[in-house]
Amino acid sequence: MTQRKALKTLAIIILTSLILLLVTVGLRKAKPELYLEANRESPEELAMARYALLDNLEPADNEPKIAELNDRGILAWPVTSTLKEFHKTDLSLFRDRSQNEFALQGITVFIDAGEVEAPAPITQPGERRPVEEPAKNLAPTDPYTGLPVSDYQPPSAEEEEETTQAPEKMLAPKEFLPTVEQRLKHNLEAMGATVYLTRETATKPSEIAQQAYIANFVAQGFLEELKDSKFRSQDVERLIPNLLRAIDEPDAEEARRIFTANGISPSMRLLLDVERQYKEIVVISLRAGSEDADTAEPGARISYYGNQAAAGFGAGAWSEDRPQDQPAYVAYDSSSRRNLAEKIAANFKEYLPELLYQGSQGAVSEKNVISGRYNNLISVEVLLGEVKHENNLELLARESNLRKLADAISLSVYQFYCN
Repeated sequence: MTQRKALKTLAIIILTSLILLLVTVGLRKAKPELYLEANRESPEELAMARYALLDNLEPADNEPKIAELNDRGILAWPVTSTLKEFHKTDLSLFRDRSQNEFALQGITVFIDAGEVEAPAPITQPGERRPVEEPAKNLAPTDPYTGLPVSDYQPPSAEEEEETTQAPEKMLAPKEFLPTVEQRLKHNLEAMGATVYLTRETATKPSEIAQQAYIANFVAQGFLEELKDSKFRSQDVERLIPNLLRAIDEPDAEEARRIFTANGISPSMRLLLDVERQYKEIVVISLRAGSEDADTAEPGARISYYGNQAAAGFGAGAWSEDRPQDQPAYVAYDSSSRRNLAEKIAANFKEYLPELLYQGSQGAVSEKNVISGRYNNLISVEVLLGEVKHENNLELLARESNLRKLADAISLSVYQFYCN
């Protein structure tokens, strides 16, 4: 090989090397994930390296100073969301589905059945915490066992002999909610829905514990969806440890910084804005009334938390000295919540008209129910009846009637999405 050919070959090699180097640099910038596995000694390191490549999703301004007074003189957060819509639900996919094992496939339902405790009051410096009243029992209790007892008596032996049918199983008040819960879960799963019973994990009766369980579930799912779009949300991630703490310790300081006593905190607003994207998730809170017999309005009722109620739940002024007083949040899906509530009421009337509420407020009403305040999903609270009212107690003690109530609720969920 002549010297001239050798120089020419060397020039080609150098030029090729430069081109390859430029291509490699370009690929590292455009597709850095292709090079992640190099020099990674463990899966944990590789996961952290991939996480570092995600772009952080910055929420819009989320400070109380942006809130403005509404026509009630209450500070209110803007209706616009702090987050871009990454999760989109096409509800048209569920329309006109037959009522079979695939009808509610893609729908998630949370059922919270049980007694509840209102969040403990938060005192400001110099204030005295009010004395808490002992929790009310759902019904009269046995003086020896402390268990609820029913005034309703099952048929006597003589009455049983008069019929060829087996006597209907009569239940104690403590069995009312679990019976409806289990039947409702079975019905919804039979139609393809995914069902979670919040009390299996959030065992505390506090509303905060129940709603923290739901918020954590949705937030974790949202973070996974962001990863698929090459994003992360450090603001949402920072809330996860406090939500987990709130499930077990709802009165802990970390929990109450999210679940404020008056109004909605910036952290809670962020979670509510995440949840408003998930139209395929339903929250059903099952309750039994505990009013005294002489004051109770008997009958089944359905309540929902809407923007009219929310507009009055907030601080009239912002002060750093009172962090538990925050602006109101008025971006709930009130119409969808009322729609589901009305379907349940209509089916209750069809399935068990004897338990129909005929009081002054109506069977469906918008109320300041905590179960709907701390989430922004399709949420309703169902009061099955007043267990201290003799007529209601007699109706609810029959297992067949409780099954009818559960059947009415599950049918309502199907109608909400598929009709």
